[in-house]
Amino acid sequence: MTGSHKLRGRMAALLVVTGALAACGAPSHTFVASPEDDLVLKLPRSWSTLSNTPSADAATGQPDGGWQAVFDGAAIPDVKHANIDSDVKEPVAYAQVTLLSADEASGMTGDKLRDLGLPFTATARAQVTDPRAKTFKQLSDYDVRAPGGSGVHVVFSYDLGKGREVFDKTALLGSKRRRVYLLVIRCSQACYDSHRTQIKDVVDHFTVKVP
Repeated sequence: MTGSHKLRGRMAALLVVTGALAACGAPSHTFVASPEDDLVLKLPRSWSTLSNTPSADAATGQPDGGWQAVFDGAAIPDVKHANIDSDVKEPVAYAQVTLLSADEASGMTGDKLRDLGLPFTATARAQVTDPRAKTFKQLSDYDVRAPGGSGVHVVFSYDLGKGREVFDKTALLGSKRRRVYLLVIRCSQACYDSHRTQIKDVVDHFTVKVP
């Protein structure tokens, strides 16, 4: 075998070994579920968990049966990134499960789901005195139907003082109308543009199971 043939043989062997090592490496995603396993998220493994706790009643401080979690896509995660006034250059995801009273369940509508968190509808924005509400831009709005629930997926942006930020929000009312499932992914406009495929994958795998 000539020297060039030996070199090609070694390179081919190296490529085979490298491919095998890559195949055996850690998966690129991880799954996170609510305590009741009724909400499942597929997240990039590089995203860190900032919080993952049962939610509590505001009046009593006792667990109310709900759940909330925050995930940070930054290389150096920081709890400050969960603050709406923070300047985020990498995706930050907020997930929540909220139990509804009978009155809340009967009065839940698509527009109420759209307005969870920051206001989306014109009616809700008209009630906000903060001038930053006028920086709203709608990017998309469509209904979502799934075996575990139905609701909305909206994408919009605001300039909250640190440049334009995009909010990708999915809000579903469970099929038994007992719970609302929320996922909001937020980051700067440039961040959203560069992570669009990654964010879409997270949203597409947002799974609600019948509790």
